[in-house]
Amino acid sequence: MKKYIIVGGDGKEYGPVSVQEVKEWVSSGRANGDTRIKEEGADAWSRLRDMEFFGEAAKSAGPPTIPSHASTPSAHNPQVTQPPTADQLIGELRGRPHTFSIGDCISKGWQLTIGNFWRASLVVICMGLTSILSALVPFGQFIAGGPLTGGLYYIFLKYLRGEPTTIGDLFEGFNRAFLPLFLVYLIISLIMVAALIPMGIAIVGGIIGGVAEAATTGSAPILTIILMSLGMLFSLLLMSTLAGMLNFSFPLTMDRGMDAGEAILATWRVTKNCWGSCLGLMIVISLFSFAFFIPLIGVCLAGILGGVLESSATGSPPILTIILMSLGVLLTALLGTFFSAIYFVSMITVAYEQLFGRGVRQ
Repeated sequence: MKKYIIVGGDGKEYGPVSVQEVKEWVSSGRANGDTRIKEEGADAWSRLRDMEFFGEAAKSAGPPTIPSHASTPSAHNPQVTQPPTADQLIGELRGRPHTFSIGDCISKGWQLTIGNFWRASLVVICMGLTSILSALVPFGQFIAGGPLTGGLYYIFLKYLRGEPTTIGDLFEGFNRAFLPLFLVYLIISLIMVAALIPMGIAIVGGIIGGVAEAATTGSAPILTIILMSLGMLFSLLLMSTLAGMLNFSFPLTMDRGMDAGEAILATWRVTKNCWGSCLGLMIVISLFSFAFFIPLIGVCLAGILGGVLESSATGSPPILTIILMSLGVLLTALLGTFFSAIYFVSMITVAYEQLFGRGVRQ
């Protein structure tokens, strides 16, 4: 019979214990889905929710407490008293493909969006209002951006895992990991600014080259325009790739309690193996975001057509049509914004769960 070593709430190792004993610890609140566990004699640690025998039992378990019976703490206590470092997390993920399925992100992200649309919309509204209020304070949005983003992913991870959540979880980042999330936001912002440099070079070089080419040839600087466009495209692709890769640092900081530097390092070490998928996911997200606003074009065209008809019939300005079109545009824009924002976070959350969470195919 297999035996397991489990880590208690005090960070000490207990065991070896049987499958039944571990399940009893889960049911009694001594362990939960995030509790570290490994088979006796194995080197790699996993989380309880990732283990075949304990995944379902661990889903609804609360915070773990210290085991009080059945075994003696081991003297060997490697990486478990603090949140994992990048090296320790990579060790946990050893043997798992460092990639994710864009198809799963699309399908499971859609299920997550539809299944939680209204309460997720409330979260998005609350986050938007909080951002607006924070803007009233100097650097307020910049300071609150990281914790709010972490709280947003924290809620969506709970949606995905079937765990209970409240609107208050949006602000959990301020309580659990304010400084790490702020630093993650700061570091990623600086990286994005650095990624803009090629675009700046392309624009400045394009202007100077265009003037020189036009003066030399006396015609439109076609070659310079093409080169400048390619430079801008490269910069946009670079920014999209880095954003797709580094976004996982926010849920990783919230989910595993990692420091900012360790979370970004771990994210980089994993996502550098699937940067193409990260870019592909960002392109897919952009396309879907655009698609959500296509009905807006239909509403505008219908409004114009209705206005012409109303004006022809009444001989006066189409006031009613203008009012109805304005309401339709507002409603369509709001729904498009909510759908695109929620679907964006949902797809990133699914990708995170496959890369860092419960497994590749959940």
